[in-house]
Amino acid sequence: MTTHLPDPRDPAADAALMTAAAKARNHRIMAGVVDDSIARAARLREQRAAKDLERRREQERLRRVEEHERLEREDAARATQHREAQEARALERDIERRMQRIDAMTRRDEPTGPLDFIA
Repeated sequence: MTTHLPDPRDPAADAALMTAAAKARNHRIMAGVVDDSIARAARLREQRAAKDLERRREQERLRRVEEHERLEREDAARATQHREAQEARALERDIERRMQRIDAMTRRDEPTGPLDFIA
């Protein structure tokens, strides 16, 4: 099968060839523009997805940091409460010992029986 080309000397055929060539060129250019637009849109989507992922990671990191700080504060509060309770118990024991010493000293001074008056 052979392709018949128009006679190059025919101005109408020459114009038809030029029009066809221009249309083909414009079609290729438009296809390239569309391809570029599609590629640019895909890159923008990827960039947005990467930014969203980074933002979610940063939010998760901040949430973990806040959770860690909250747990540290709770642990510190428990430790303080425990220490204060120990100090209160130690103070109560000390007061009780002093009261017992005072009671023991006052009992020695008080007569407890008939022989205490003689001594």
